[in-house]
Amino acid sequence: HLLRRVPAVRATYEQGAAALHQRAPDLRVVIASDAAAVTLGLQRYLALDALHDGAAAAALVPSWYLLGRDAARTAFYRDWLPTLAARGQAQIWLLEASGGDAAALLRLRCGGVWLERHLTQHPAWHDAAPAVHLMVQALAQSWRDGAGESDLLVPPSGLTRSLLGWYDAERPTRRLHAWNLHSRAVVMPMIDRLRGRA
Repeated sequence: HLLRRVPAVRATYEQGAAALHQRAPDLRVVIASDAAAVTLGLQRYLALDALHDGAAAAALVPSWYLLGRDAARTAFYRDWLPTLAARGQAQIWLLEASGGDAAALLRLRCGGVWLERHLTQHPAWHDAAPAVHLMVQALAQSWRDGAGESDLLVPPSGLTRSLLGWYDAERPTRRLHAWNLHSRAVVMPMIDRLRGRA
């Protein structure tokens, strides 16, 4: 996969990896893949996400994308990640550097496809792009494990735009909202809220 990337993408990655290793010679990837480990891994992921406060940090990723800002989504992962990990369908990757976490990746597997669902990095490490390094390591592991596809389900932002060169195609996606309504009384307030947004 690396050899098929354009030279500029390969060169940028290799330079970034060298700079990252120079800054943190103790760089280490930790893969949480069982029920207990992903529970702890999610806590570490959320701790990194919580550091994205203020204009400078928020510029790295859109605020709506931060996992910790969505209580329902966080609760979903807390409830389901251990079960999915036990089935081999979820992992949390952590990039440790200088005694702390520099980046984290939450991945879900569906058949032969890895869904790179959430990606974050420590704002203080932004210039070294540890999330890009971690993501490329995860891609390499995917091919070694026989996965046929990796889908990056992360919004194109300052954090992830440089990852697009690692992917062979780009497909637009849409966000689908569905409500499980048990009463008509719920519908009118919902319509009023939607009208207020228009």
